[in-house]
Amino acid sequence: MACRDTFGVQVLYIPSQADSFSFTAVFDAAHEAVDMDASGVAFSTVQPVLSVRLADLQVAPTQGDRVKINCGKYQVVDVQTDGHGGARLILRRQ
Repeated sequence: MACRDTFGVQVLYIPSQADSFSFTAVFDAAHEAVDMDASGVAFSTVQPVLSVRLADLQVAPTQGDRVKINCGKYQVVDVQTDGHGGARLILRRQ
C-alpha cells in the first residue's frame, strides 16, 4: 500500500460488463527486453503495466477491459495475479 500511496495515479477503469469506476494504482511503462528478431538482433519495447490491489477494484479484471490513465487509453491484454491480493494488468495502448 505504501507504493500505491507514494507512486499511484488516478485510473478510470472501464470493465466490459459493468459501470466504470476510479481508483489509485501504480502505472509503469518501462522498457522490457524482447528476444532477438529473425535477423538475430536483440531489441526492447515499452510494456505498459498497471499494478493493482484487487480489493480496490469493484469487479475482477478481465482481458478486454479498458483503462484511462492521465490522457492515455489502454486495453487489458493479460491479468497476472500474484497470489497475495494484487495483480499486474498488462496493457496495450489504444
